[in-house]
Amino acid sequence: MDFSPLSGNPPHVKHELVVRVFLSPFRVEHVETPEHGEQPNYKDGIIPGHFKEHEIHYILGLLEEYHKDSNNNRLQKWPDSKWIQFRSILKLKVEQIWNVLWARPSEGMENVWMRYLAATKGYKSNVVPSLKLDLNLKLVNLPSEADVRILCLNTTTRFRSRMSLSWVQGGSFGILDWYDIYTYEYEGNIINCDAAHEFGHYLGFSHVAANIEGNPYPAIGAKPGDTEEYGITEHQRGNVMGMGTRVEPWNAAPWLNHIYRHFSGPEKPKFVAYVQNHH
Repeated sequence: MDFSPLSGNPPHVKHELVVRVFLSPFRVEHVETPEHGEQPNYKDGIIPGHFKEHEIHYILGLLEEYHKDSNNNRLQKWPDSKWIQFRSILKLKVEQIWNVLWARPSEGMENVWMRYLAATKGYKSNVVPSLKLDLNLKLVNLPSEADVRILCLNTTTRFRSRMSLSWVQGGSFGILDWYDIYTYEYEGNIINCDAAHEFGHYLGFSHVAANIEGNPYPAIGAKPGDTEEYGITEHQRGNVMGMGTRVEPWNAAPWLNHIYRHFSGPEKPKFVAYVQNHH
């Protein structure tokens, strides 16, 4: 995962976070269906070389859970057209949800920001530019080129998708299903998209109300996995790291934490994040 150099001209400068993503289709046609309902050997559906042994062990545990949960749970072959559609919609949907974040220098910091741009980018305008904070999912062709490798399932029902760990914690793999790329209604008025939520985990976010230091809405006493972690109030549940798709200023932390590291010396401008949705 890399941040591209600042680019662009007035009225804004782009600060882009590039995540190289490798998508690996689960090959259900390689999995033999045993008689009498025994557990299939799901490892045969994972393309060799795409995942490490400890990752495969973790993935197999989730697949076995899915198999046991319901007779309606089925894994299906990826038709070529559906696989192409999944790849393009995944990138489009996740970027569309996350790419509403902007930042501007906080009051009194405009001159520091302008001096930095003049010194590093030859910026000569009198216009104080905003920062456009973008997420770019770059789909790569080889697992060795990726920041994160994702096993992709074509399922008949929703699978409990995961990102193993955030990039900060060294996470490098995840698992998504066909349904994750679509938005759906939750609790009547909250719109959810699981893929955007899972990539939020990769960016370093826990659930919106997880009881950890620095979280905006900690649910005191909540344990990992408790439903309270996804938000106690409707507003909290509507966040992308709850059960919704709303991105808020505090979700700009990965971008702002990175740009602060650009500055050396006593002058370090602070920024105020805001949301501007053009979709």
